[in-house]
Amino acid sequence: MLKFVAQLSLDFLFGGVKAIPNEGEEVLSKIFDIQLGGGTLVYPLVLSRLGVPCALLAKWQPSMHGELARGLLKSYAIHEVEMMEVDYDPIMTTAIISMEKDRSFVSHNDERAFQFSDEKLLSFYQDSDVVFAPETNQDIIHPLKRMGKTIVFDIGWQDDLDINHYKLLLKDVDYFTPNDKEAMAMTHTASVEDSVKVLSKYVKYPIVSCGEHGCLTWMDDTFVRVPVPKGIQPVDTTGAGDNFMAGLIYGIYKRMGIIESIKFATCTGSLSTQGIGCYGYPYTLKEILNMKKEITIKTYKERKYH
Repeated sequence: MLKFVAQLSLDFLFGGVKAIPNEGEEVLSKIFDIQLGGGTLVYPLVLSRLGVPCALLAKWQPSMHGELARGLLKSYAIHEVEMMEVDYDPIMTTAIISMEKDRSFVSHNDERAFQFSDEKLLSFYQDSDVVFAPETNQDIIHPLKRMGKTIVFDIGWQDDLDINHYKLLLKDVDYFTPNDKEAMAMTHTASVEDSVKVLSKYVKYPIVSCGEHGCLTWMDDTFVRVPVPKGIQPVDTTGAGDNFMAGLIYGIYKRMGIIESIKFATCTGSLSTQGIGCYGYPYTLKEILNMKKEITIKTYKERKYH
């Protein structure tokens, strides 16, 4: 079983909007939907749909938002759900306005919603083979590694990203997944290739996402680039990165190997853009595997793309 800690969230999705209205104006959307939101919540929901037994730990309050989120959650076949009831509203709500080329967001959140004690998380993750380590509780990564867990770790953008802040932590991480901007910033390099080489000194498998160029990793003194699948015309890119991560964790859990796992992940991320929101296109395992067959990796020794 895989276990995930997530914040319950709700996305109010407005699609097919021509432009953001000016102050005092109104625009009409062609599409509207209410879905559960993104982040780590996507992982157990997608993985459960793909047949992986999952458990979820989240905070909850019996409010209007809480009841709506819990009702939507029941439509997913998650094996175990643990709700910690709190005396504040832990549900993140986001209005997402999706236009032809980009999206805009308005969100409401309480930062306490994702705060758990190290002791609670260590106990929760005890029987999970693969752990997506929360950035908020970095002190648990070393104990989890000593338990024999496979550790997947990601970061969000910060203005002061620096590899020196992560050196010790990354030694316990198996898969590290920054995007190209984050990787170059934290390694103080001018190319994504150079950033991957630097990261490979500290983490077993650096996987850097590069937008339209796919993903880049470093194996056996060689750059390996996994391109995005061909023929995808995105409808909405909301949650594409989260679906990518869910696919990567699936591959790791199924022991596919790093390259096959990345190929699987590029398919889940790409397929998710065929519907609105994080869950608007409920792709199947068969679709992923068929698309994955068409991906041809590229290897090279010297800097090529950046």
